[in-house]
Amino acid sequence: MATITLAPKLIFSHLSGFNLQLLSSSVNQQGSVFNFKYQNKSFSINFPQFVLPDSFQTSLASAFLVSTHLGISPKKIINNIEKHLSLPAGRSNILKGINHSQIIDSTYNSSPYATQQMLQVLSQFPSPKISVLGDMRELGLQSSQAHKDLYSQAQKFSDQIISIGPETKKYFGDKSKKFDNWWSAADYLTKNIPQNSTILVKGSQNTIFLEELVKQILANPLTG
Repeated sequence: MATITLAPKLIFSHLSGFNLQLLSSSVNQQGSVFNFKYQNKSFSINFPQFVLPDSFQTSLASAFLVSTHLGISPKKIINNIEKHLSLPAGRSNILKGINHSQIIDSTYNSSPYATQQMLQVLSQFPSPKISVLGDMRELGLQSSQAHKDLYSQAQKFSDQIISIGPETKKYFGDKSKKFDNWWSAADYLTKNIPQNSTILVKGSQNTIFLEELVKQILANPLTG
C-alpha cells in the first residue's frame, strides 16, 4: 500500500533511516517515559500519572508524525501531549495504596494481550510485586487456554498472584490465591499487603468489578 499511494508517506520504526525512530520506553514509580529520534534529534515524552505499556509508543509516534506534517514544531507537540493527554480511571493510573504500596489501576477491562502487556509493566518495578487478576470474559472456547497462558505469564512477572472469578479459579494453578468475588479478595489484601509493594489490578468489567477492590486498598480513599 505504501508503494502505490499518492499520499505523503510518514514512517516510524525501531530502525534508523525513517521519518521517526522509536528508541526506548520505561516505567517506574514516577510514571512513563517514551524516547525517540526525529531529524537526528532525541526527544522524550513523559507521563507522570500513568504507567503505560510499550505498545502505547506507536500511538504517540503516529500523532507526532501527523502533527509535524501539519507544521507543528516537535517542542509544541510534546508540550501539548504532556499537558492535555488524559486517560479515564482504570487505564494504567498509578495510585498510592496502604502500607506504602503503589497500585497500578488497570481495571477498566481485560483481554489476553492487554493483560500480558501490563504484566510486563509490573515486571519493571521492584519486589514485592503482586498481580491481582480477574477473569477475562467473553473469550468463548478460547477461555481455557487464555487463562492458563495468563497464569504462566503471571508467575514470571509476579511474586504473588491473587485471582478473582470462576475462570481464574478453574484454570489458574495452586500458586494463585483464589477468590470468588472482589470483596473477599479486598478483605484479604487489606490485611496482607507487604510494605512497599507494587500491585497490578486488572480484570474484565462483566461481574468482576475490580475497581471496587482498588477503592478498598487506597492509602487515601478520597484522593488516591
